[in-house]
Amino acid sequence: MGADETHLPKHPRVAIAGYIGYGNVGDEAMLDQVIRMLQQRGVSDIAVFTSGESAVARFHGVKCVAEIPGSLRQGLRMLLHGQLLEVLGTLRRSDLVVLAGGTVFAGTHLSVLYTWLFRSLLAKFFRCRLVFLSVGVGNLRRGISHVLVRRILALVDACSIRDKDEWRQIGEIAPDRRTVLSADLVFSFPTGGAVLPLPWFSKDACRPTVGFCLPCFFPARHLSDDNARQAAHIYRAAIAGLADNLQASGRYRVVFVSFQSPFDEQEAEQIASRMETPLEIVRLSGHPMEEILSFFASLDYALAMRFHSVVLAAMTLTPFVSIEYSDKVTNLVDELGVRDYSIRYYMWQDQACPLTRDVLVSLFGKMVSNAGDLRSHLEKGLAIFRQRQTVNQELLSQVISQGFQ
Repeated sequence: MGADETHLPKHPRVAIAGYIGYGNVGDEAMLDQVIRMLQQRGVSDIAVFTSGESAVARFHGVKCVAEIPGSLRQGLRMLLHGQLLEVLGTLRRSDLVVLAGGTVFAGTHLSVLYTWLFRSLLAKFFRCRLVFLSVGVGNLRRGISHVLVRRILALVDACSIRDKDEWRQIGEIAPDRRTVLSADLVFSFPTGGAVLPLPWFSKDACRPTVGFCLPCFFPARHLSDDNARQAAHIYRAAIAGLADNLQASGRYRVVFVSFQSPFDEQEAEQIASRMETPLEIVRLSGHPMEEILSFFASLDYALAMRFHSVVLAAMTLTPFVSIEYSDKVTNLVDELGVRDYSIRYYMWQDQACPLTRDVLVSLFGKMVSNAGDLRSHLEKGLAIFRQRQTVNQELLSQVISQGFQ
């Protein structure tokens, strides 16, 4: 069903889907931005499909229901648990379903594509308009993944892609389906204001603070147990070595920044077991976005590995070293123009990688020495992303405005 076959009422009812309720700060921040964008456009009837507790949904006072089933089996399981009827009822009364970012077109795991195809079919069955905002694209090398992508895009009324390489890839796979280039939804948040005092974090007045923003280590399924253990050891030993080097010098304070509890804390504890200096953890989950931005603005430097840690460091012009663990981080680093301060370490690939303590110490030293140059690159890159993220707002406004015709 195309956009010309349904019209939103004057006061549309909107449901938001995505990777919501998993405790991931980046996903919660994207949800926060979509809710704000809808409210700014006069939408007050908002529901959120979530797998669990969402601090952002609670903060905005929007209704939460269980996530849309991604298969018949999941639907039957939800029916047995008394969740399915409420989910289907929410879809039935919704005029528009908005997908709030995340890697939807993930070819490495076909189950992700099947899940979003099933959810899209359900939304269209209930005659909802369907908008994908700033979604990501994974490795789409398999032929079946191309078929599934085209099927999904045939159901979507509007779609924006978060980075340039991914947008080109989708254009080659589905040239007859119009998508637009945008930027991650988190780039929509305003920055540059006063740094808020944070009751949960105090800056060290004597030493620069370095935030380590690391995801849980997850080697690919195809790696043997021995290779996975070796990859994990190399990674954790290098991180622990860098942390010890910085703290033992007495010149820096290192804090491990958790974006997703409890997984990031568990990874930090694995690294701490290899450290000789104390471990300090700062948890971002549950804090409003204004405070999270103030936290990043208060950091002097960062080791940014998580995708949204790179986004937040760029937004606050915090100099950082990046470890690229996936294509989405690689693409972001390239578009920001900070390739000289980054190293690739793809955990799922069975390959040798020069990730050692000495490599990270050298890269960190280079970053500190050239912090001014790095900030200059970030300012230029940030201006581009700021401009591109307005596409998301225009896309949403366009879809909503069609309901007034």
